[in-house]
Amino acid sequence: MSSIGKVLALDYGKSKIGAAISDEGQTVVFGRGFIDCKKSLKGFFEQIRTWRKDDNINTIVIGLPLDENGRETLQTRRIRNFAKKLEHFLKSIKLTASVVFEDESFTSFEANERLVELGFEAKKSKKHEDELAAVLILQRYLKRKQ
Repeated sequence: MSSIGKVLALDYGKSKIGAAISDEGQTVVFGRGFIDCKKSLKGFFEQIRTWRKDDNINTIVIGLPLDENGRETLQTRRIRNFAKKLEHFLKSIKLTASVVFEDESFTSFEANERLVELGFEAKKSKKHEDELAAVLILQRYLKRKQ
């Protein structure tokens, strides 16, 4: 991969946004937890501002759900709307990171399956599902870019 800089992946949901970030060489993926956004995106945007200071992010990957036929859904449209808000915010803080989409089909399911395999109780696994889904989205993106 010729790009240098970290890649941030987001698993957008109505109430939480899971996050994962790569290393500078874009080979290792680290979970970054989730941001509660039930009431508004304000906390999420503050977290992006913090990551801007701390990390050299050059790409933000957002998981995009498609139906079983590869078509867009209501949630797909919500995520595209979220991406527009994110791009507007990035411009306002002068962060020149590109925003791209990656198919997130079945990442939440796969994340939940992995957490169950690791012995997490259903209640506790829900806390980590969004973060792990973001990790899986980022791994898919990096693998595809190789």
